[in-house]
Amino acid sequence: MDPSLHQLIGKLRDERCPREVVNRARSRIALERPESRDTLPYLSMVAAVTVILFFVVGISYQVSMNTRSGAVEPAPVAEIPKDPDQAMEATMASLAYMGSVIVDSCQKAEGRILADSNGKLPDPYLKLRTYLSQNL
Repeated sequence: MDPSLHQLIGKLRDERCPREVVNRARSRIALERPESRDTLPYLSMVAAVTVILFFVVGISYQVSMNTRSGAVEPAPVAEIPKDPDQAMEATMASLAYMGSVIVDSCQKAEGRILADSNGKLPDPYLKLRTYLSQNL
């Protein structure tokens, strides 16, 4: 390379542009360059709407599947009687029904345990059965 070219490069490195020229160049570059930061809020909003849309579609799908499968609505709860004696009788009747269901299931379980153990009850089960039969 020519030595005068090296000197010219060295002088150009030392040269500074006026502040006004630099500001004008930056403003032109900013106008010509597309702003990528402007799309970020829209992208996050689209993501949030998509999540909400999937949630709503999922809930509506589940509701439609429940209605198609013939899901039974729960039975209406009976009104509590205002008379304390009637309330007590209703409570006693419901507790008696629950007790009979429990006793029936225990008898079925006992039959299965006896069938599995060839007629001989395991020791902890035998203790429980004797305790229940004495106290009930």
